[in-house]
Amino acid sequence: MSNIRSATSILTEIRDGRAVLELSQQIHDAIAAVLEHGKPAKINLEITIAPLRKGAENLTEAPLVFAAEVSSKLPKQDAEVTLFFVDAEQNPSRQPGERQNSLGLQVATGAVKP
Repeated sequence: MSNIRSATSILTEIRDGRAVLELSQQIHDAIAAVLEHGKPAKINLEITIAPLRKGAENLTEAPLVFAAEVSSKLPKQDAEVTLFFVDAEQNPSRQPGERQNSLGLQVATGAVKP
């Protein structure tokens, strides 16, 4: 296995190094999103290796085509939610039904003392 070329050296040559730059940018963006939202991120690097089809028939040694695609799933802010209650007919309602006890809250007036 000592003759196997490193994956990083191969990756730096795909698209003249632009695949590595995209991967680096995705890592940077993922770190920022994880720190902001406190949730995990996923980064995917997909490398496709295929034989050269078009034009390879006249070559003595057919080259391989390498393609790299970088994608990510970054955390984001949770969607805003709205609470609904369910009435006796199983319909959503913004108002509490008969089963909900009222808290009897009132608006405070006057100065609030520390």
